Amino acid sequence: MRKVMLIWPWSARKGGALEIFPIGIGYLASNISPDRFDLQILDCVLDDLPPHSDVFVRKLHEFQPDVVGVSWWSLNTEVVEQTFQVLRRELPAALLMAGGPHLLGCSQMVVAGGCVDYAFVGEAELGCAQLLDAIQQASGPPPQQILEQIPGLVYCSPDGVRQNPPRYLDDLDVVQGIDYQRLRLGDYYAQGYYYGAKYHKQAELTAPIMTARGCPFQCTFCLAPKIDGRQIRRHSLERVVTTIKRLYLEFGVRYVAIVDDNFTLNKKWALKVCQAIADLGFPDLTVGTPNGIPLAGMDVELAQAMKRAGWREVTIAPESGSRRTLEAMRKPVNIDAVPGFIRMFHDVGLRVTAFFIIGYPEETLEDIEMTRKFIFENDFDFAGISIYQPLPGSEIYNRLVAGAIIPPGFIPGHYQEVTFRRPNMDEQILCAVYNDIWNEYRERNGMPIKSRAVARIRERMVVSAFAGAQGFASNQQTDLVALGQRFV
Repeated sequence: MRKVMLIWPWSARKGGALEIFPIGIGYLASNISPDRFDLQILDCVLDDLPPHSDVFVRKLHEFQPDVVGVSWWSLNTEVVEQTFQVLRRELPAALLMAGGPHLLGCSQMVVAGGCVDYAFVGEAELGCAQLLDAIQQASGPPPQQILEQIPGLVYCSPDGVRQNPPRYLDDLDVVQGIDYQRLRLGDYYAQGYYYGAKYHKQAELTAPIMTARGCPFQCTFCLAPKIDGRQIRRHSLERVVTTIKRLYLEFGVRYVAIVDDNFTLNKKWALKVCQAIADLGFPDLTVGTPNGIPLAGMDVELAQAMKRAGWREVTIAPESGSRRTLEAMRKPVNIDAVPGFIRMFHDVGLRVTAFFIIGYPEETLEDIEMTRKFIFENDFDFAGISIYQPLPGSEIYNRLVAGAIIPPGFIPGHYQEVTFRRPNMDEQILCAVYNDIWNEYRERNGMPIKSRAVARIRERMVVSAFAGAQGFASNQQTDLVALGQRFV
């Protein structure tokens, strides 16, 4: 029986990292056969295990995995690269694989450079299971004719790196659900994990669930369609209800965070889910959609159903008060309709949180002023304001790379950081404008202000990651370093 280790990488942002529950690893773990593989999950956030720590290395040697998979998010790129360097050094015979959002922008680069042997783009549960079965059967790296059949796989072939197209399952119930027990949900709670309704906390223990995948929209800044496809596919209502019941009865969960991108887009489906949750009769259960809901499909009937099912707050994402910026984003929102939706939600008894982005590449100060006015002229219960970050693999990211605004491999930063130079706006001005809006909003709403200079310019403003630096050929390293220097 081959040994497989799945790693959730360490983060220096301890508190911030504990706002994210590793549901991707939970899905992978559920779909790896326990009869064929000895699986171990190493949660380096929960156990505070930096990649160069003695304890991390000791755990590698104690388990001696044949295959190691690491979840890769953009903000954790430096730690992920260090993790792979340690894995290569300490487990030279192990096959290494990676999956996660960051790879949408650099999967071929990291495979070509030898950082990993295999990478996945798109949904990976079944592809990962197929790869492991192929490794088991071949007693090592599978032959190319087998690799060609694995959806979403990125791998080396004799004629270069290849990337197979992803496969999006029509029937999501084929995929086994998140293994909350193996992910140690209780331990997460013990360390303060909570996600959703941040500004209206009603629950003691949070758990995320996914009822559907897919996004039909074409927002230029977003990765959702590339991760989950454009067609919306749903779990059965029975699966959704069974998952919620188990979380409530077995884990003591009292806040269920539905992390779908478009929960309310199909009103008929959303009404069924709301009614089924209400029928459970759990009076102390809170439900939320903290990732946001589209306003298309939303009406008072659905808002009332959500309220009955346990929603206390809704999150929407107008993103901007500038029509010009929204057009550049290809964001399908009618900002003229937003005030009416706010009144409707409030009449039903739901609070409203709204997300906004400033500093989009095409934006001017006039566009940002329109967003500021839109925030203050509407009765949001909370407005979250972010500085735009290019997400690897998104349409605007690729355009910025092509225009030499950012380098290939660019690492986005936190949403209160300026991380690249915009052609039409000085970085100091962008920081000052952000801080002005941030502080004015809090003063108007009687909120505490810990710092008046929340936004900042990243110390190394343009950071380009070339994964697995120790694994790159020397001529590749030289070229990439030279490229990076052009942007600093």
